[in-house]
Amino acid sequence: MKGLYTKVVSGKFDPLPNHLSLDLRNLIKACLQVKPTDRPDCDKILSMPGLLNHITGTLDDIDALAEDTENLLSTIRLPRNLGMITSSLPAAQYKPTS
Repeated sequence: MKGLYTKVVSGKFDPLPNHLSLDLRNLIKACLQVKPTDRPDCDKILSMPGLLNHITGTLDDIDALAEDTENLLSTIRLPRNLGMITSSLPAAQYKPTS
């Protein structure tokens, strides 16, 4: 982790992979600026063209999924007495610490 910190503070990074889109590489480069004042704030990041294109399609998908929420919720089965739910759950798989 210290190596990553040193790279961030010095601003020296390996080249970003070419399989990333140009928009994504530009976003990453903007966020990795050494001076905090040179980095984009949330509003600038959200207004970047590549991100806007991605978000627009994603929001449409999320809206479509939201319509199915009621159907999904109807598949969840709970005991009538919620206090008894622990008897329906699997046992813990870790060792308690003292």
